[in-house]
Amino acid sequence: MERFWSWCLTRPRLVLLALSLAALLPGLATLPPLDRDESRYAQATKQMLETGDFIEIRYQDEARNKKPIGIYWLQAASVSALTSPPYDQIWAYRLPSLGAILLSALLVYAAGRALFTAEAAFIGAGLAALTLIVIGEGHIAKTDAALLACVLAAQSALARAYLARNTAARPWGDVLLFWGGLGLGILIKGPVGPFITGMTVLALIAWERRAAWLSSLRPLAGAVIAALIVLPWAIAIGIATDGAFYRDALLGDFGGKVTGEAERHGGVPGYYLMLTAATLWPGILFLLPTAIAASRARSEPAIRFLIAWAVPVWIIFELVPTKLPHYTMPLYPALTLAIGWALARAFARRDDWRALLSHRVSVVLYTLVGLTLASGPIVLTQLYGTPNLPLDIALTAMLAMAVLGTAAIAWRTRLRDALLCACGTALLIYAVLLQGLVPRLDALQLSPRAASFVKEKGWDGSAPLTVSGYAEPSLVFLLGTQTRLLSGKEAARTLIADHQGTALIADKEAGDFLRTLSEAGFRAEEQGTIAGFNYSRGDPVHLTLYRVLPPPH
Repeated sequence: MERFWSWCLTRPRLVLLALSLAALLPGLATLPPLDRDESRYAQATKQMLETGDFIEIRYQDEARNKKPIGIYWLQAASVSALTSPPYDQIWAYRLPSLGAILLSALLVYAAGRALFTAEAAFIGAGLAALTLIVIGEGHIAKTDAALLACVLAAQSALARAYLARNTAARPWGDVLLFWGGLGLGILIKGPVGPFITGMTVLALIAWERRAAWLSSLRPLAGAVIAALIVLPWAIAIGIATDGAFYRDALLGDFGGKVTGEAERHGGVPGYYLMLTAATLWPGILFLLPTAIAASRARSEPAIRFLIAWAVPVWIIFELVPTKLPHYTMPLYPALTLAIGWALARAFARRDDWRALLSHRVSVVLYTLVGLTLASGPIVLTQLYGTPNLPLDIALTAMLAMAVLGTAAIAWRTRLRDALLCACGTALLIYAVLLQGLVPRLDALQLSPRAASFVKEKGWDGSAPLTVSGYAEPSLVFLLGTQTRLLSGKEAARTLIADHQGTALIADKEAGDFLRTLSEAGFRAEEQGTIAGFNYSRGDPVHLTLYRVLPPPH
């Protein structure tokens, strides 16, 4: 282990990239388009490629005035370079997220090198790259992985400026990284990135009663850099939508999340803290002793910076009514860097964890989450897939043994061995679940199965498919922008007006659909059925494909 560890420390960036790719590549192409946010982002990007309009953001005929343009441009570049019409390969839309996580791993390491030793930086970056929530977002075609990279760019430059503790102008590389990170963060997710960096700065100023060091980041030149990044599109979208984008995005989307539980995504204060054992896994194995050590070392500038980064924004997120697990993800590198600092101290025998109750509690939390993940092959195939009991038992046993083995090593405070085993176990679990398990969960893949089903039954895409009772964005992405999502009565009336057509109808809308057709003298020939589980709503769904025929003459 010592020799392998030394080898890793001599080439940290290469190891971090390899580690990230090993966690991100499984499942990237085999995971179906996810509902609802991923498929909405992908469909909006797809429509940009279809129409050539790269200013306005639309989902079918509806203006999608929620997030700025950045992620759509990144996805459009990836998809246009690597695929061809009809642009329905979801893996190509996910590549910007994968690239952002790779970049984030390197930026965490860069921030760690400014704050601590190379060993501490390497540990912090490696754990950040393997964190469960980070791996999840790295597999999804939406904004949060890219936002993480932007925040880390700004925070790494800010860390170097803060620790320099003088007003001498920073190198232009740091200036570009800081202000470029802020500007690109605005293009990705509006004010969220600057808010995190701004709260870090305000916390440090309030703590130390000094702000002169900020001038080292060349604020006048930096403001010009950020403006050059943001203003061209910001002006264009304002003109194109007559200001509607800003009304909807700031007052509707952002304002609604701050003042209420937007889209029923709510939670009590403490929500993120309670989720940390899962979202920070496997890093939770070392978190509690780290928190105690960091609280005692809060007078150290590097630790103070991490506290200013994580704590104020975390408290605000706990108080905001709208909550989703990934909202605190840009704060997690501060936690993993603190873990890296604490473990490096323990490796050097400057701290002794053997008698710490907090260490035992961390091991228990790690084990509970790990065993829950390990149970996936048995539990999820029973609920949503086709079980293969011998295989599922073998996979679950293998994953559980890896988790328990890591926990046993950590319990005996063999910390470096525990760290390496925790990383290896995480890679194994991610590969088994994302590449081996998810493709077998047929019931959860209703949209891909429905799209394949209607094509097998003869629908060739020359006319829009009419769908009623199942309106998930993933189906629109797979079937095409012109897919018509209507009620049962509206679907029947539309096909009556067309004089014929094909419709995919859920059972709950079938009565109205067939009744309206019958009243007009039209017939509906059943072509087949397909069933699955709509995880966005938590409901089973049964769809029937009909061919609508006009009245006989």
